[in-house]
Amino acid sequence: MALNYVTIFFIMFGFIHMAYGRYVIISPDTIRPGLPLILSMNIEAEESFTISASIKNSASPINVASIIRNYIGSTVDTIELQVPDSVTADGIYTLEVLGLNGVKFTEEKILKFVSKGFSIYIQTDKSIYKPGQTSKGSGVVFVVG
Repeated sequence: MALNYVTIFFIMFGFIHMAYGRYVIISPDTIRPGLPLILSMNIEAEESFTISASIKNSASPINVASIIRNYIGSTVDTIELQVPDSVTADGIYTLEVLGLNGVKFTEEKILKFVSKGFSIYIQTDKSIYKPGQTSKGSGVVFVVG
């Protein structure tokens, strides 16, 4: 029952959830230039297996990012795919995760491209304030392209 609540939580907050048989893979459904796409996975296996994860773009035959990892037996792990700064909104992006050797599966999901619009940095004079204290700080907004 706990798995169902976790699944609902991740789906509500814009995550892709893949669960078939003996594995669960959770990933954001968006990519942003220069930021990593982090996959969380829980795979039950009695033998060794290989996971291949890649981000593909329909406008290019070359993978945007990819990684291959080998595992021995059941595992709970995270995989980080670094999205290059050069990624643009051209084409349709997909995340492909393959289980090879001992655990075999193929999952492919469409990813939304979100360009980085702006960043806000806020600095305060204290890390923790008590109720009633006046906060002093400064902020900077960086607008990208």
